[in-house]
Amino acid sequence: MTGRPARRPPPLDAPRLAAVSPNAPGAPAAGGGEHAPPRGSGPSDEALMFGLVNRDVAALETLYDRYSTLVYSVALRVVSDRGLAEDIVQEVFLQLWRRPNSYDSAHGRFIAWIASVARNRSIDEVRRRSRRTRLEHAGEDGSERIASEDRTVIAHLTQG
Repeated sequence: MTGRPARRPPPLDAPRLAAVSPNAPGAPAAGGGEHAPPRGSGPSDEALMFGLVNRDVAALETLYDRYSTLVYSVALRVVSDRGLAEDIVQEVFLQLWRRPNSYDSAHGRFIAWIASVARNRSIDEVRRRSRRTRLEHAGEDGSERIASEDRTVIAHLTQG
């Protein structure tokens, strides 16, 4: 760690959620949970996931409050960019809203699953950015090579 205090992730983006579910009653509450609640307090993760399947925005809000800090921490550790980590938090919870059936409690606990989703999404973003950087550099080198080849062909044509 760098000694910096942990930064709370942004509140769930209400316009994005509204775009996904325009009939959702109200926007999600602001905030980002510091820690998952102690066992026995509030509905279980499985009950909340059942709520998500039934398009319950309050279930999404509760899961966000419980796990947004974890998702942000995982993403930040992988991408090392606070803004990008915040975007990943939004994307992970939007994915959860859009495809709640992607979680299967038979394969493990929700906390491990969402941390894995956050890690995989973060790695995908690092790869995407790396690939984009390589393509940009290849484009610069390639365009210079093509311009040089064009000059050679034009010189050859004009000589003969």
